[in-house]
Amino acid sequence: MSSYLIGNLVGRLLMSAFLVWLVLLCINRFKPAYSAKRLLRPLPLLAAVIVFIAGLIGHVVSDTGVQQLTNPADTQNSSVFPEVGDGIHKPTELLALETTTGGQRAA
Repeated sequence: MSSYLIGNLVGRLLMSAFLVWLVLLCINRFKPAYSAKRLLRPLPLLAAVIVFIAGLIGHVVSDTGVQQLTNPADTQNSSVFPEVGDGIHKPTELLALETTTGGQRAA
């Protein structure tokens, strides 16, 4: 494991714990010390781990979507958007507007 990956995972885990601490802070009437003590109980720790795992899953899902959109060689993927110039045409309303106004938009 590289130091970049370890740093990313540790940072994500700390941010997850911080989010759970913020919720505890709101629940415990904005008492930071009491909220920090309650964070070390099993249920808030479990909540932090769940937020951590949900963040990892969200990152993997969003990264997969980006890979699908940026890989035009994958012909089996139906979610790939065509790039500009691959037979994409402007709607007829815009073409009619451009021809009547000389390509300039009306103010």
